[in-house]
Amino acid sequence: MGDWTNDCILKLLELYRDEPILWDPNHKYHKDRRRCHNAWIRLSDALQVPVTELKKKKDSIMATYRSHLRKKKSLTDEDYKPVWFAYEAMDAFLGQIVNTQHTIESAKNHSEVNHEIIPVNNEVIVSWTPPGQTAETRQKFQPVENSSELQEATKEMKEAFGILKNVLNKRSNEDDECDLFTKLLAKKLKKLPNHERELFMYEIDGLFIKRSNQVNQINLTLPNS
Repeated sequence: MGDWTNDCILKLLELYRDEPILWDPNHKYHKDRRRCHNAWIRLSDALQVPVTELKKKKDSIMATYRSHLRKKKSLTDEDYKPVWFAYEAMDAFLGQIVNTQHTIESAKNHSEVNHEIIPVNNEVIVSWTPPGQTAETRQKFQPVENSSELQEATKEMKEAFGILKNVLNKRSNEDDECDLFTKLLAKKLKKLPNHERELFMYEIDGLFIKRSNQVNQINLTLPNS
């Protein structure tokens, strides 16, 4: 249908109203895709319009309806009535459904808050930030001194820190005279200018090479046992 006149839209709404399977979430077959598709086929046959075009038009007029509905709710004048030609026809069977969905969504948004559980000594602090607010609100619950889970977690943390401390102490105690000497030598080398440091390192390395060669010659001259 190239031109959707007001009469055509009202006819579509009349047929759509007679197919509650398409718009009533409480209908027992509302989630049955096959039955819903058959309902759209019936509308398509009655209006001689493809199903895809019917669905697009339905989405368009539903968006307009919701827009007028929000405007009506935002105004304090209870006698306000939208002047859109299709509002009353749609509100007659969709008003309660849309209002219920809006209420559910609002309740869901208010319940979606960020919670954080913070253990402090023997108490549990639960903090949350309500939607649209930046200030943190905290509520303190009763002490949980007898919480076996908290006591077990505290015990495990103490054991872990004890093991880590023992490992660090053991590593520091394993340094022998060679480790201490090399650390002392490295400390002295760092105090020298660059050119003198390289000379000292070269001479020290030479001492090791010379001594190693002497040991090898002695081993070669010794008779095999």
